[in-house]
Order: sequence, then structure tokens, then C-alpha cells
Amino acid sequence: MEKKPLTVGSLIAKDGKQHAGREMQPLELEKKRGQAELGYGEKTVVDQTGTKKSPVTSKASSTSKNTASVPSVIRLTQNRKAYTIRAVSKQRLLDAALAQGQSLQYKCRKGTCGMCTVHVTEGAPLLHEANSAEMDKLGGNIQNGYRLACQAVMK
Repeated sequence: MEKKPLTVGSLIAKDGKQHAGREMQPLELEKKRGQAELGYGEKTVVDQTGTKKSPVTSKASSTSKNTASVPSVIRLTQNRKAYTIRAVSKQRLLDAALAQGQSLQYKCRKGTCGMCTVHVTEGAPLLHEANSAEMDKLGGNIQNGYRLACQAVMK
């Protein structure tokens, strides 16, 4: 299959210069999970024919997005060990942590044993309010940032 060059509207290159309307070939080295690095260091998702799938944004626009965005991670501690979990909508905190390779301790997954108790230090607004199992087990400690990872569901 013949590879077609990509025409990209405006790129900020590694050398800091803009390169508008340049034709660039996807580099074969970066074809990992559908990403291909385009010439001059910018990345975009391309399909097998080399068609661009998502827009490339300039540094100026991506910087403004990052400052206005809501944090998407939840930081917590369990048994004096710190964890950072990427927020995944409608998923339980424990399930997201385990899927992301974090080794939180847990046992029953029902909210009765308390082994999965964590202290949320950042990102509490990303979690729904505590359910009855958490209320029964943790009581007033919920107001101090404690949650049951097996019961706490992300918004």
C-alpha cells in the first residue's frame, strides 16, 4: 500500500518554528497504539492509510486548555503509601486503581471489612457521595477524607 504524505495545517516544531501546510510522512518508529510521530516532533493519531484522525493543536492552545481543566486524578494514601489514580467515570476507585497497576489492599469488595479504606488527599470532588455501606463503616471519618475504595464511585 502506498503511503500518502500528510498535510498538517500548522505545527510547532521541536526547533520552535511554525511549519504551516508542510507535507510530512509518518515515521515508522513511533507506530505504537495507533500513534505516529510526524516530522518535526508533533504527534497525532493516524490510521493505516496515513489519514489524520485527530487534530494537532499548537502549544498555545494546549497550554490554555490545561490551565482551565479540572484535575483528572485522585491522590490517596493507604497504610502510609501514596497512590495516584486517573479518574474513570462511573468506575469504583478500587477497580480503577487495580486496572492502573496500583496495589491497593482489599478483601471483601462489599464495604464490610474496611481493608480497602483509603485517605483521599486530592480529587475528592471527582467522587460521588458516600453510600450507606461507607457511612456505616466509616461514619464521621468520611468528612476527614476517608473512603472505602471498593465502594467509592467516580463521577
